[in-house]
Amino acid sequence: MKNKTRSEQPTRREFSRIVAAAGAAVLVPFTDFTTSAQNPSPSPTPVPTPPVAPVPSAAARALTEVAKARFGEYLTPEQQSKLPASMENLAASAGRLRAVKLKNADEPDFVFTA
Repeated sequence: MKNKTRSEQPTRREFSRIVAAAGAAVLVPFTDFTTSAQNPSPSPTPVPTPPVAPVPSAAARALTEVAKARFGEYLTPEQQSKLPASMENLAASAGRLRAVKLKNADEPDFVFTA
């Protein structure tokens, strides 16, 4: 078997895209079209609900203020309007990461080479 050179190995960005695509493929629901075509059922008309903007947490508000103070001059008004939601996602992700308890003997799952 031929050893891969550094240029043939995927970069971190390519690797993360592959992992994200694999994760998205798992989340796609399986639909059995044969049974739905044989037994059509009337579906009620969905009632559209207006989008509700989530209230950002204190951590997200603080991160938003720091980002605006540091990078505000480089952001467009549209990007600035999306900033609180992005910071809320970052704060939620950080909370989920903190919730995972690791032991001292736990090793990393991936080894990256640069």
